[in-house]
Amino acid sequence: MKNITFTSKHYVDPEFYPKPASQNIPEWFTKMQSYGGFGNSKESVILEKRADQSGDPNATIKKCVPVLDAITAGYILFTPSDVWVEVPENDHDQTYAARGHGFKVTSHSHGQVGKHPSVPKSKDVPKFNNPWMIKTPQGYSVLISLQCTTQMDTLTAFLRLLTQTPTRKK
Repeated sequence: MKNITFTSKHYVDPEFYPKPASQNIPEWFTKMQSYGGFGNSKESVILEKRADQSGDPNATIKKCVPVLDAITAGYILFTPSDVWVEVPENDHDQTYAARGHGFKVTSHSHGQVGKHPSVPKSKDVPKFNNPWMIKTPQGYSVLISLQCTTQMDTLTAFLRLLTQTPTRKK
């Protein structure tokens, strides 16, 4: 595995250091049976390996290598602060605030993201600034996204691709 380092110019409690996703597998996934299904009720669930009438095995997504790869790939960046969101009665402008070392919430102006379908008209979009500087080996990029197992109805995250600027040889 290539060496990836995380540094911060601000103090961050070790509890919130980035950790490999393979060490943060969701509990619902670890508790899931490897085989089961063919029905929507508990009575019809078969927990041993079988095939249905068509010959398809009854494996759950726990046996799916691409799902396991998606859950265990990369690192988890934790929010090292509580984030408060105030929504006024008119729901026009939400206010975001964070309290913590090196973590703050700023915004992208509407002009920067206004064409995105989930951006309300004439509103700025909150930007969660993590405290980490991420160093990767030459030629590698960093893709920042929500964890694939995260479901949020009230917040949409934009994917960010960070690439290294090639260093000039002197």
